[in-house]
Amino acid sequence: MLGERGQRGGLHGATVGRVGDAIVRARSTIIYVVTEALVLGRLGVKTTLLTLLAAALLFGGASALALLVGLGGREVAAEVAAGRYQRRIVTVGARIDLDGITGTVVDLRAATTEISTDADGTLHVPYSTLLASPLQVRQQSDAGR
Repeated sequence: MLGERGQRGGLHGATVGRVGDAIVRARSTIIYVVTEALVLGRLGVKTTLLTLLAAALLFGGASALALLVGLGGREVAAEVAAGRYQRRIVTVGARIDLDGITGTVVDLRAATTEISTDADGTLHVPYSTLLASPLQVRQQSDAGR
């Protein structure tokens, strides 16, 4: 659904708006700092310390981003790898019984299996849960037995 400014509503639209505002503020701050450094340089003030500080901040930010992506992506990578294995066992349309959950596999996503249950509606079960728990799979042709 589109909001009044033509943006997507809901959580996605709000998040995109906040990220966009943060990028605009960061860009304005960077332009201001670079302008001040150029002015100080033209006035004859040595800006070596300011340059080192800017380099340290950029290096720190890049390191934090690399750690965030590297460490945060481990679980997702593990789920994707488990999903590659599970796709050989579980197929769309199969009936499964897993730790008290009985339902039909609706979709095999990148990191989860979407299951339509009789009682709880639709559930997204991580592939690691399917690997760690006893799982009974009945293909569509076996469902009537």
